[in-house]
Amino acid sequence: MNRRNLLKTLSFTLGASIVSTDVLAELGERSFLYNIPENPLHKKLAKPVTAITIGAGNRGMVYGNFAAKFKDQIKIVGVAEPNTFRNDRYAKIHEIESTNRFNTWEEVFKRPKFADAVIISTPDNLHYEPCMKALAMGYDILLEKPISPSEKECRDILALAKKNNRIVAVCHVLRYAPYFVKMKELLAKGAIGEVISVQHFEPIEHTHMAHSYVRGNWHNSKATTPIILAKSCHDLDIIKWVINKPSKQISAMGDLKWFRKENAPAGSTARCADGCKIERQCPYSAVKEYLDLNRRTSVFDVPADVDRKVFIAEKLKTTNYGRCV
Repeated sequence: MNRRNLLKTLSFTLGASIVSTDVLAELGERSFLYNIPENPLHKKLAKPVTAITIGAGNRGMVYGNFAAKFKDQIKIVGVAEPNTFRNDRYAKIHEIESTNRFNTWEEVFKRPKFADAVIISTPDNLHYEPCMKALAMGYDILLEKPISPSEKECRDILALAKKNNRIVAVCHVLRYAPYFVKMKELLAKGAIGEVISVQHFEPIEHTHMAHSYVRGNWHNSKATTPIILAKSCHDLDIIKWVINKPSKQISAMGDLKWFRKENAPAGSTARCADGCKIERQCPYSAVKEYLDLNRRTSVFDVPADVDRKVFIAEKLKTTNYGRCV
């Protein structure tokens, strides 16, 4: 996008009037619209791909919601999920037969192959075994990133996928975003000349940081994966893909500097709802995030027949999501 032309357009058409986001969006559509070309390799499916979802939490729901919307492309026929609330919810959405509902991934593979593919959206450190078993049984796989915390396990998965001629599609979703598709195309055409260096930022918004990497599932890198895998695997992948050259070395620097007990301000308490004196002013307030703004609350598995706020308030008293960062 040419900033000079944008500013010219703004000055000529708007004068001194207030520039709203709607106006900018309209200008963007008129001046800078581009189309992503159709994939020449795409073939329309004769019938929907059938899939079993292993892990019906947040990411399992994302892929499941796609299936519910595009029924001509994919049909979910099975689910493995130990959380009863999530298992019931998933089975209801996709009308899954009781015989195809399982508590554990191991139970899925005790049955003969009954779908085209398996969607693996379990926690990071639980990807390897179900993936290897699915490959051995001849399933294609949609595998949530990162592949595994272990290099050896990654190489094992690659070797077995090649041996059995199966697909393991890793969910590096940025490759499919129009922004990055166009960026790759322009760089390949030499739009900015030879690429000498790259500065790539992924600014993790402060409440996302608190939710996922301080309070949430990835708060302990030893129990799950470190942030360079949990989050930055997207960035490492997109740089490699856009530049289209092999990486020789990666250096990672970081430290647990900010989210420490000694940085807790005066008047704070162990939990945001424990009478913290600065909770109303704190940018990390769990009360504001989950109760007032009702954001990122899918982690609480709120039943439909309860008072939502009362239920979440109780969760803030007992789970990591209510703790002071």
